Amino acid sequence: MPIEIRTHAEELIKDFTRKRIPEGLEDKIRILHKTRGCVITLIEERPHFMRPGLWTLFEVAQFRYKPSTGIWTLYCRDRHHKWWRFTPEPPSRDLAALIRAVDEDPTCIFWG
Repeated sequence: MPIEIRTHAEELIKDFTRKRIPEGLEDKIRILHKTRGCVITLIEERPHFMRPGLWTLFEVAQFRYKPSTGIWTLYCRDRHHKWWRFTPEPPSRDLAALIRAVDEDPTCIFWG
């Protein structure tokens, strides 16, 4: 992924994650991301219910970038940890639109 695309994408993701967690709940939930190649994965962390000092990770969504087209595609994960294209939202050059789809979660696939 070109560095300028990656930088812009990570800024959008960081802005989203800052706004997603209500003030005062930072010790109860965290939203992070990891970037690998042309894929940005959104991750939710929460304290383990039996072991509060341990945080559990749940991969929420993936944004996959195709350099040859400049298109982002949104993926969701099933209960078997397999990634599927989120078909209600078409691939787009506008990553912000895909982030909004995750935030709004019209099918409750991302946040339950």
